[in-house]
Amino acid sequence: MKKYLLILAVMLLGANINAQTQENKVFVGIIWGPSFPLGDLASKSTGNENAGFAKPDRFNYVFDFGYNFYKTFGISASFYSYGFDVDSGSASLSHSIGGIVAGPMLSIPIAKKLLFESKLNIGYINSDIADDDPKYEKYSGKGLGVNLSASLRYNIIKHFCLITEAGYLYSNQKFDDGNRQKIQVFNFGMGLALCFK
Repeated sequence: MKKYLLILAVMLLGANINAQTQENKVFVGIIWGPSFPLGDLASKSTGNENAGFAKPDRFNYVFDFGYNFYKTFGISASFYSYGFDVDSGSASLSHSIGGIVAGPMLSIPIAKKLLFESKLNIGYINSDIADDDPKYEKYSGKGLGVNLSASLRYNIIKHFCLITEAGYLYSNQKFDDGNRQKIQVFNFGMGLALCFK
């Protein structure tokens, strides 16, 4: 009996997913919110040669794209930009991180107009450490990055969606001077997207 109930539940879930497959398969949006440095990037230890002294006091933005090409599966791409002041005693020192990533996306309807989405994106990440005083100096790094994120997307009207997203970014950056630094950032944000069929 339990076996048949389980089969029935799976069939109902499948039917529910098919019935609630979003009308809008494509979305393009922007998300704003705080970002929090982790690991070496946030370390303030003078004994850590890779310490970044980054402070979680500036806002990030993410340009987001998604396309569901088969039921609950699709692809996504994002452009990220993070900015951090550096707690080093110099108000002019800052650390910025940007990148373009892409990868698979899973979209699961959990209500009539509400979707849960998870993404695993890989791509190019670059970072700059800049000091504007007394003269402009900048050190640049680059490397591959991985971004894991989860979001809720709610269709408020026909072509507009609200998005709430949380994500984790990791990259091992190699800088101009030969040094390396592991970049880890947790971000959270809300935004608005245009949705299309």
